[in-house]
Amino acid sequence: MIVLGNQLALQFAIGDQTDFISIECFRYMRIAENAGGLRPIINLTFTVKSEAILPFLNSGNLITIMYGIKEPTSDVIQFEIMGDDKTKNYRVGSTVSLLGALYNRGFTSQKKSFCYEKKKSFEALKMLVENDGLKFVTNTNIKTNDLQNWYQSGITDWRMSSYIADRAYLDNSTFFVYGFDNRNYYFLDLKEHLKSGVKWYFTVNDTSSNENSPIVNIATYKCDDANAGVNAQLAGQNITDVGYNIDTGELLKPQYQLKTFTTMGTNNININSTGCVDYQYHITTNDEHSFAIEAKNQNFRNNVLFSSYTCHVPVTGQYRDFRLFDVVQLIPSDSDRDAEGIYFITGIAKEYKDMQYTTLLTLNRESANGIKGDLEDGV
Repeated sequence: MIVLGNQLALQFAIGDQTDFISIECFRYMRIAENAGGLRPIINLTFTVKSEAILPFLNSGNLITIMYGIKEPTSDVIQFEIMGDDKTKNYRVGSTVSLLGALYNRGFTSQKKSFCYEKKKSFEALKMLVENDGLKFVTNTNIKTNDLQNWYQSGITDWRMSSYIADRAYLDNSTFFVYGFDNRNYYFLDLKEHLKSGVKWYFTVNDTSSNENSPIVNIATYKCDDANAGVNAQLAGQNITDVGYNIDTGELLKPQYQLKTFTTMGTNNININSTGCVDYQYHITTNDEHSFAIEAKNQNFRNNVLFSSYTCHVPVTGQYRDFRLFDVVQLIPSDSDRDAEGIYFITGIAKEYKDMQYTTLLTLNRESANGIKGDLEDGV
């Protein structure tokens, strides 16, 4: 067992070898979770102390990690080793660096064929992820407008869940996001989720912070809006998206625009005011709901715009139960008020090194300006 920072306890197992990484042999671990349906990834570095584990250090084998406060009893997570093993020549005393992806046999690895007949997207998603042992975390008032037959043809539930979520539709102002970790599958309307209020307050050098408080003390942060202009143009143009229904022969040309929400803007972002952009043709059938084309492109454009403004925040030595899409208020130093305001957590990377741990958080919103004070009525 390894205890980091006098708080977090870790224990590792592989094959029939339990507790195979001692405190002396542990070097580094990073577990990264990201929004958008990406599989959580692990980077693990340690020194081999026994020949008994060598046969298991191959791609496809599973690493089990047990962890908790003081004792490794509160949670278990499994990762599948990825990569090419042909050039590896491990032996006792070797330093091993492994790359792995989250493993849930039913969700990430087992290919299936199935039809979720006459289901709305949130109903199909709930059925799918709960069958694989994940908790379905969603807004209680989501009732999507996308009834159809959802066909899964020889792909994993992980891939199918992204297919469904990308085509979820309520109306032309809804902002759906999704992601998963080892316990939960998140499917949220961000605008509704914002109403749940701020969960974490990030403050610079605040000594009142403690592990039971929503106030999180941070020493530094870095914000970046380098992609804002391009993303706003991609997401803000009038869009004409062309589809052709092969069952009816109907040509579909829906048009729509996008509205911001964390900046509470009153106007659409519309860089190209002279006309519309035609995308490639999409082939659709009567089995798809009538808003399938709008849904896919609206969800894509929402997420492009939402990645415009990013803050990277390291939280060192504080074990907090951060989750994807938690609502965060950043309270920066007096000299940097541009970064102040509301964000969502879209990335969580937990790093363990030199017997300490740091959580590297990625925060996102769609704009750098107009945040301060705009959301007081909404949170």
